[in-house]
Amino acid sequence: MAETTISTNGQVIKFLREFAREWNRNNRLSEYAGKGLNNIISQKVDKGPTVRHSLVTRLKGPGVRGSDELRGKGEAIGNYTWDTNPTWERNAVEFNKEDLEKTNLALMGEARPLLMEWCKNLTRDEQIQAMGAIYNGTTYANMADATEAAKDAWLVTNKARTQFGAYASGGSAGGSDHSADLAQIDATADKFTYSRLRDMRMLAEDADPHIHPYQTNEQGEVYVVFAGSVACRDFRASLDTINQNADVRGMKITSDGNILARDGDMFFEGTIIRKVPEITGNFSATGKPLAAAGASGVTVEAAFLCGMQALSHGLGGAPGIVVDREWDFQFRPAVAIEVKQDVKKTFFNSYQHGMVTGYFSGVK
Repeated sequence: MAETTISTNGQVIKFLREFAREWNRNNRLSEYAGKGLNNIISQKVDKGPTVRHSLVTRLKGPGVRGSDELRGKGEAIGNYTWDTNPTWERNAVEFNKEDLEKTNLALMGEARPLLMEWCKNLTRDEQIQAMGAIYNGTTYANMADATEAAKDAWLVTNKARTQFGAYASGGSAGGSDHSADLAQIDATADKFTYSRLRDMRMLAEDADPHIHPYQTNEQGEVYVVFAGSVACRDFRASLDTINQNADVRGMKITSDGNILARDGDMFFEGTIIRKVPEITGNFSATGKPLAAAGASGVTVEAAFLCGMQALSHGLGGAPGIVVDREWDFQFRPAVAIEVKQDVKKTFFNSYQHGMVTGYFSGVK
């Protein structure tokens, strides 16, 4: 009797589907990413070199009352666009036939979770870098690459969307000198606390253009703060001083079926606080832009309060796997992963659209 076996092509297709699902769901930011407008990370798929993201602003006019004629008194819709430019990002695990014969491990299979983890971490880190990005009206750059002049220009436009420690709306240096405002942050008075969260939320609520909160099924409108390990530690400690329990254990917060809060998150006055340890590593570790940026050289840590469309994620398609068995007459097989993507903080008319950026003490 002849046996039916699964073809190599079938196995690859199954891998692609499983990988695409896991890539979309398994990092600390993925619950907030999707193609709908009600997402903090707004994803759009397009095969071209440029993916154009659109925003339509809310209507602000008074309208008319009673029998007053409406014709001629309507509003123009304010609309802006923001572009991402997806590029290929790839990595591979390579073998040779001789080494494969020396081990009982199925190394080709072992490459799968390693490549998957690499791609998920790459996307997560690009999303984090985008949160800290700077745009001065002409040039977009990650925090580490932006000039001081560019940071100052960004701050002048976005001072009502920034918080430096205890100083809301542009910091104590007047909201025109980014490095000077960072240099006012000290190790004690400028920690991330529940009071500072209230300040950030007020900035979001008062912002014009408006920072739209995230829509949930149970808790109504909420904002989400992504913060590093030190900031979350200080926030939880501040709640202890008022005997406030902010754990989400047993609390249901969902949107369109997605669970938005998990054990370890905190929920305080309509805001989810999620710890993302990689925020500390990307911005505050030795050699990073916020290390030694505070008063007397103390470390500063960032926290990002986000609403809808805070980030734009352009994709050329789902991540894919490529198996190459032909190199060197099939002696050196390899497995590769590839994704075409670009993640940017969303700016419309030079304003960071869906985010308040906070800088706080990062002293461990």
